[in-house]
Order: sequence, then C-alpha cells, then structure tokens
Amino acid sequence: MKSNVYQLKTRVVKFYYALAILFFNTLIAAYFLLFVTEEQNVLVMNVFVYIVLIYRICNYYNQRTYVLIADRQIYQFFIGDKLAKESHFHNIYIRLSKQVASDDRILVKLVLDGYGIEPYDLSSK
Repeated sequence: MKSNVYQLKTRVVKFYYALAILFFNTLIAAYFLLFVTEEQNVLVMNVFVYIVLIYRICNYYNQRTYVLIADRQIYQFFIGDKLAKESHFHNIYIRLSKQVASDDRILVKLVLDGYGIEPYDLSSK
C-alpha cells in the first residue's frame, strides 16, 4: 500500500534579502572607514544594522518543510529538522490573497496558511 505523503521544502525569501543587505552594508561600512572617518554616527547605525541582519539570518536560515499525510489526515510543519507543528487537516487551508498593484489592478495569489505554520505563496505575484 502506497503512502500518500506530500512534501514541500522551501527557504524563506527574507533570508536571501538579509544576506544581500549584509553584503551591501559591509561595502558601505568599508567606504566610510576608508574615506569618511569623522562620521561616527553612520558607523554606530551600521553596527545596529549588523545586529538586526544577523538576527534575521539566524532566524530564517533553516529550511521550512510542509508535509501533508493524507492517510492519517494530518499535516506537519518543520523548521530545519525540528517539528514545529503537527495537526489535523481542518487546521490548514489554501486562501486567496488580494493585492492592489501600482496601476490599480487587482492581483490575486494563492497562499498556503494554517494554525502554527508560516504562510507560503503557492502562486507567483
């Protein structure tokens, strides 16, 4: 008997944004250290940005895994290898989310959401 297990592995996009901002923040810090040494306020702000970015990178580093087990009618949500949530199918759903574009068009996307899991966009924006 074949088990009906459906799995989706993904990494949060905020992780990649944080890495890119960390890279550009390092370039800005190097510029101010080499060429503009009298601006101490900018360097203090740069340290604050580093703290926030390192927190975000550590928070979103682990891969997210959504597992649907049809035979048992449950879903599981993993952050890295740690089981964050396991519950029945009635606590997970797919919803439509509406966004208004800059030219007043209405864009609709599918979002996987539920109790104890992070929302995940199933469709492109």
